[in-house]
Amino acid sequence: MPNGRTAKSIASNVFSDNREAASSEQFKGMASEVLAVLPFIEQFCATVLEPCRKLPQEIASFYKMCDIVALLQKIKISSQVVQADLDELQALQQAHFALFLRAYSESQVRPKHHFSLHLPKQFARDRTYMDCFALERKHKLAKQEANDIHNAVCWEASLLTRLLHHTLQGDKPDAFSNMFLSKSVQRSDLQLRLGASVVMVGSGLRYNMCRYFAGDVLQDVRGNAMQVAAALLVDNDWQLLVRTYTPSGVSGRAKLWAYRAVGTCVLSQHRPLHASCWTFQDDGRLLTLGI
Repeated sequence: MPNGRTAKSIASNVFSDNREAASSEQFKGMASEVLAVLPFIEQFCATVLEPCRKLPQEIASFYKMCDIVALLQKIKISSQVVQADLDELQALQQAHFALFLRAYSESQVRPKHHFSLHLPKQFARDRTYMDCFALERKHKLAKQEANDIHNAVCWEASLLTRLLHHTLQGDKPDAFSNMFLSKSVQRSDLQLRLGASVVMVGSGLRYNMCRYFAGDVLQDVRGNAMQVAAALLVDNDWQLLVRTYTPSGVSGRAKLWAYRAVGTCVLSQHRPLHASCWTFQDDGRLLTLGI
C-alpha cells in the first residue's frame, strides 16, 4: 500500500478482531475506511463469490459502484473537468441505479441515490469537483470546541473563531509547498544523463499536496503503471524516477503489468494516480488493485 499515508493503518483497523466483534449483519465505517478497503472487497467478490455463483445481481451492482468511485477519483485529481468523463459518469450512475433496483428493490432506495444522478451537471456547471472530505474530517474538532462554549453572546461566532484559531495554529509555513519529504543529495552522475545543471535526489516528495515515496505504485494518464524508485528535483522541475509497466492481463478485478523500462515522470505534466495496493507475482508481473 502507499507509503506515507494512513491507508495501511485504516485497513488494519477495519479488518481487526474488534471491528468484527462490533459488527453484526452490517458493516459501518468512515468514508476513508470504506475507500481504503473497497479494492479488497471488489477482488474478494471476483475471486471468491463470483466463481461460486453467489449474489450475482448484488455483485453486478457493486462492480458498477466501484467503477463510479474510480471515475470520481479520476475527475477529482484532473486539472480540468472533461465532458467525456461527465458523460461516462452519467451513464455509469444510471446503470448502477438500474442494477441496484434489480438487486435490492425500491424499498432500499435512498434520496442520495437520486442526488448522485445530478453530479455530472454539477461538475459541468462548476467546472471543478467539490466534496465534503475536508469538512467531514474536522467535525470532531468542531464538536470538541463546541462542548467548551457555555457563555457567549453569539455562540456561532465564538465557535467559528475558535476553529479558525486552531486551524491557523496547526498550519506550518511550508504546509502547501512543493518539497522533499526526506533527506536529499545532489547526484552529479544524473546531471549529464538528464541534461540538467543540478539534480537532487530523495526518497519522497510532496507536489501539489500529493505525496510520492519510493516503492509507491502509480498509473499515468496513458494507462501505464509505474513504481517510484526515487524523487527528483531536476533544476527547478519536480520529477519521479520510475520503473514503467505495460498492461499484461487481469486477475479477477485486479490488473497485471509487465516490466518495460526505467524512465521519469514529470509532475508538472502528469498527475499520476496511486494504486490502492499491489504485489508482485511469482513470474515477476505487477498486480495492482484500485487503478
